[in-house]
Amino acid sequence: MIKVVSKLAVAVVVVMIMALPTIAQTWNVGVGADSANVTATLSDGTLTISGSGAMRSFNTGFQRPWHNSRNSITNVVIGSGVTTIGSFMAFYGCTDLTSIEVMPDNVRYSSLDGVLFSKAQDTLGIYPHGKQGAYIIPNSVTTIGSSAFSGCTGLTSITIPNSVTTIGDYAFSGCTGLTSVIIPNSVTTIGSSAFEGCTGLTSITAGTSTATLNNGTLTIGGTEGIPSQVYLCLANGVFSELSTISLLLLSLKAA
Repeated sequence: MIKVVSKLAVAVVVVMIMALPTIAQTWNVGVGADSANVTATLSDGTLTISGSGAMRSFNTGFQRPWHNSRNSITNVVIGSGVTTIGSFMAFYGCTDLTSIEVMPDNVRYSSLDGVLFSKAQDTLGIYPHGKQGAYIIPNSVTTIGSSAFSGCTGLTSITIPNSVTTIGDYAFSGCTGLTSVIIPNSVTTIGSSAFEGCTGLTSITAGTSTATLNNGTLTIGGTEGIPSQVYLCLANGVFSELSTISLLLLSLKAA
């Protein structure tokens, strides 16, 4: 009887602890002497960046004050007075992050369906790491920013509209869920390592040329035998071999 009561008491205590509200954490994340002008508050899975001015740029994930809590972040809110969030590293590796929301009167950023854009929505800035499945880039976008989708392993399909002219450095690096990509004729610039580490990628089509991978052999425009990890350049919609004007690093590996 005593053992039963003790177990019941422990269970009640555990339930009570779990029911306690999460204690909010707040950090000063502004730049230099003005660090207190911009703050980041994490509460119940929402990271809110607020204040007036620029948030400092983090070169590595470990520099972020919320790094140890990154996997508990499900939503990011960027306030109206925040002028920059620094580098993509701010939210990189937040595996449960599914939405980035920007206050409507912010003059630098905007958001649509949980994705971060420039104010005019002509540049796609950050796609949340926790989003799963296919994504269609809006027709307003002309630039896919550097590292915009980097590390988004849940991304399984991407539709790039004819409005896009630039794909930034590392834009899709580490997107292991991607199996094929179609690059429209409108794209004139592809940054370095744009698809590096996309180990599930077996086909890239640009214009009339297609690069495919089958059993470790990369085929480009019907020519087989090219090593499966090579530099490629995109010129007038055609893939070619190693060049001093290489625009694209593919890291294709057999499954």
